Amino acid sequence: MRNYKIINRQIYLILLLTFLIIFFLFISCGKRLNSNDAIAEKSLTSNTGFKELSSQSSKSSFTNESESQSDLQNNIQTSTNVQDYLIYTANIRGKVSYLDDFEEKILELVRSTGGYISSIEKYNDDEIFITFKVPKANFYKDLSSLKKLFISIENERVQIEDISQQYIDLNARLNSKKEAEKRYLALLQKTNSVKDIIEIEQALRQIREEIESYEANLRYYNNSIQYSTITVNAYIQKIKIDRENFLTRFVRSISIGFNYLVSTFLFIISLWPFLIIVILAFFIFKKVKIRSKKQKNESNR
Repeated sequence: MRNYKIINRQIYLILLLTFLIIFFLFISCGKRLNSNDAIAEKSLTSNTGFKELSSQSSKSSFTNESESQSDLQNNIQTSTNVQDYLIYTANIRGKVSYLDDFEEKILELVRSTGGYISSIEKYNDDEIFITFKVPKANFYKDLSSLKKLFISIENERVQIEDISQQYIDLNARLNSKKEAEKRYLALLQKTNSVKDIIEIEQALRQIREEIESYEANLRYYNNSIQYSTITVNAYIQKIKIDRENFLTRFVRSISIGFNYLVSTFLFIISLWPFLIIVILAFFIFKKVKIRSKKQKNESNR
């Protein structure tokens, strides 16, 4: 009877220790989740500065672009030269001395070459993104002049895309829709039935929507062919002088030590399955030892 009570106490003790370990485990997991939820995202758009350019050269370039769209489309439609269907794009990232001076020279380059600025974005006064368009004929010349503005170039990418198949297919679809529009207009003039008139007008409305979509895509292709896109990402490296006093270093050392202590404690908590196994093994070993000792005493009697 006495041995039975001892065994019951040991079982209660094991259950109590297991409950405490699981309780501490849940507390540690909750702290980790709360710390992860507390991390806020930093928005780059809040630090982004966009400049609208209204120079006379930019206005004239847009005017020239709109006037030359129809001529360019007609020339491309009858051309068999692959060069007329190539789209040039370039991306350059590198280090510069001063962002303001770099931006000024980019604007001068764009104005002198007959291009225009698409966008300008600044981040924290130490990084800038500029996207601009230049005439296709001046692409490599302007790219060479641009590279001279960097102290060092970290990344450079030039891509040439052949859109001849897409352009010819789109132009063929546009011509087909225009021919269909002419046939429906001819039928509309001949018919007198109200029902037929309504059906023809619905068909004409759908055809005209498709024609407008094709023409918009062709205008986009014409602009991409006529003007090449260059995107530059320039940055400066700020030199930070470390002048920490003794008190700052002392506080930081205490903080680092506390973080190590917390990390060690959390690591030990994460080993709770092994701790349970060790505790159970200890009590089982102790129980077996007591039984063997009791049996030995009984045999001696």
